[in-house]
Amino acid sequence: MNYLQYLLAAMATAPSKEVETSLEVGKDLVEELGEATETAAELGFEPSRFVDMLSYMGIGMFIIFVLIGVIILVTVLTNKIFSGNQG
Repeated sequence: MNYLQYLLAAMATAPSKEVETSLEVGKDLVEELGEATETAAELGFEPSRFVDMLSYMGIGMFIIFVLIGVIILVTVLTNKIFSGNQG
């Protein structure tokens, strides 16, 4: 018995308006989870997609590398410009 089933069983035994509302919300969550699982199953598992995406990951890593370089360059230039003759 998973947590959601346990929660639904516990809510079903307690008679109150709040619990009835919670039970309805729980049922809605179960339905949404089922729909999400069906959607994920439709997508399928294709390991070849990983190889196809390597170029995008490489481009992303290169851009991050360039941005870090720009941040370092701006920091160094800012330090040189505003350091003056502090002594």
